[in-house]
Amino acid sequence: MNAKTVQKFIGQWAEDYALEYLQTQNLQLIQRNFYSRYGEIDLIMQDGNCLCFIEVRARAETSWTSAEESVDLRKQEKTIQTAQCFLQKYAEFEHVDCRFDVFALRYPESVIEKIRRQANIQNDHADDKKLLQSDVQLARLDKESKQIIMAKNAVIDTTIDHEMNVENVQVNWIQQAYLS
Repeated sequence: MNAKTVQKFIGQWAEDYALEYLQTQNLQLIQRNFYSRYGEIDLIMQDGNCLCFIEVRARAETSWTSAEESVDLRKQEKTIQTAQCFLQKYAEFEHVDCRFDVFALRYPESVIEKIRRQANIQNDHADDKKLLQSDVQLARLDKESKQIIMAKNAVIDTTIDHEMNVENVQVNWIQQAYLS
């Protein structure tokens, strides 16, 4: 598995981790991975009467730079432009206070090995999933066939999801991180 694939899985894991953590802090998810021509916002959440545009970053403990430092001025500008696109698209948030947060994770090296195992499990099941997807297309015959195929999909997804238990992750949630 190449480094880019590992980074993609780490990014996905970090966003999942951040979302779960922020929901325990009573933030409500509005949208995940909002894209515009300027870029992407990882999480858009509501904190009371405030709309939060959240950039999620993760770095290994051995990394030379912190996750927080990786959100440079250029990234901040792109995020602000993307947030403006979101606000134009969704008028119901036009008069809501906004803030820009950074959710930074610092993880032990053991996470990389767990990510590799996770990716290998997904790769091992990729052919199964392709078969199941084609089976789903054929399963329009009756409800019972659909239920059997969906049950097979659930087993594969459960196998994948329960692999990632990570300890010693350091969280730094910086509210109002940008000078906008």
